[in-house]
Amino acid sequence: MGWDTGPDAGGTVALSLSPTRMQDDLVRYESFVIEDVMAMSVDTVTPDTDLRARALERLKKKRDFKLHLVMYVMFNALLVLVWTLNSPSFFWPVFPLAGWGIGIVAHAFDIYARKPSEHQIQREIEQLR
Repeated sequence: MGWDTGPDAGGTVALSLSPTRMQDDLVRYESFVIEDVMAMSVDTVTPDTDLRARALERLKKKRDFKLHLVMYVMFNALLVLVWTLNSPSFFWPVFPLAGWGIGIVAHAFDIYARKPSEHQIQREIEQLR
């Protein structure tokens, strides 16, 4: 469902069921957000604002990882159930378990691994200049 809160909605919230309309609404919302961010001057971005944005980004990554892990467990449990009911001789679910497991480990490493030090970040910035 798409929400329209733009100027053409007269300040009211309109609900549409069209996937095309939903995409248009999302693009419109993103453009509003981008305009708001672009309108901020360097003076208005404080360390607290930066920390808040970084904290929100980390929380989103952690939430996404938890969802990824839940989907991995649920889907692979279904595969093991199918294996149990149909052909319990060769454990073929090991292949998707291992393949997707590599992705889970990489995703976890991206979120929970040690972050680069400030010295490493500064050195990279200098190399880019």
